[in-house]
Amino acid sequence: MAVDEGKGNRIYWADPKYKKVDSVNPDGTDRSTVVRDHHVPWAIDVFENHLYWVSRETKTLYVQDKFGRGRVAVLASDLEDVHAVRVSQRKVHMKDRDSN
Repeated sequence: MAVDEGKGNRIYWADPKYKKVDSVNPDGTDRSTVVRDHHVPWAIDVFENHLYWVSRETKTLYVQDKFGRGRVAVLASDLEDVHAVRVSQRKVHMKDRDSN
């Protein structure tokens, strides 16, 4: 399960039995299927406008628009024993040499 910390805190979860990823608003409204029939999603994460998931079946990391639009892309394959995925952005903080 992953929570989109952007607008609305939408909740996403993988359903390996039905080979899909669904999402819903925190209050339970507006349930929708984002990914369907694309191998067996195991672990997921949401970052900005993208949904990332791994399939233990195919040992692959995938990405797609978090609204289910567009094509699914493969980011990495031949992964061994993947149980989780976490996407984050590195932040670079710059400081002047003379500042405290």
